Amino acid sequence: MRTVLARRSRWMLPLRWILLGSVLLPVPDLLAQPYRARVRLPGFAQIIAMDTIAVRTDVPASRLEVFQVAAAAIETEFKIDLKIRDSTAGLVGNMELVKMRSLGRSPMSRYVSCGSGMTGPNADNYRIYLAIIAIVDSLSPDKTRLGVALAAAAQDLQGSSKQPIACGSTGALEGQVRRLVAARFGMRTQ
Repeated sequence: MRTVLARRSRWMLPLRWILLGSVLLPVPDLLAQPYRARVRLPGFAQIIAMDTIAVRTDVPASRLEVFQVAAAAIETEFKIDLKIRDSTAGLVGNMELVKMRSLGRSPMSRYVSCGSGMTGPNADNYRIYLAIIAIVDSLSPDKTRLGVALAAAAQDLQGSSKQPIACGSTGALEGQVRRLVAARFGMRTQ
């Protein structure tokens, strides 16, 4: 009985190292997807790939037209200073936005959900860190895919020792931008 176990353990040891080594080896860059818009927000343990959370709509217009209309919609409707305006990459938005209480003409809680406290929704009372981006991709010369993404985190102002919290999007901002762009090109969206 001992010899069978000894043979098995001699055979299993190299197999364990091979399996462990394959788990610890880094994934080749060829398999990693190149994300165009990534952000690190307080309250999140990892980097957020905005491409993966974007809500998308196909628009019957050229890429440049959709890009310009999306930029105007974000800038005028929500009063957001566009720090990213890259028509070549198809990105427009602001990944470093810090706001309190409202965004555009609406309370922050319309767009961001960060829980609630005794004074109401935390989004209306905390400092909010936002990343808002529109991603514009050409499908054909006269058809474009518009993706809109919002990521947010919040910091309670009542104590500096409190950790920031991750917030979720309500979907209202993404929907509003998509509706404004669609309306400009005579489309209807839900």
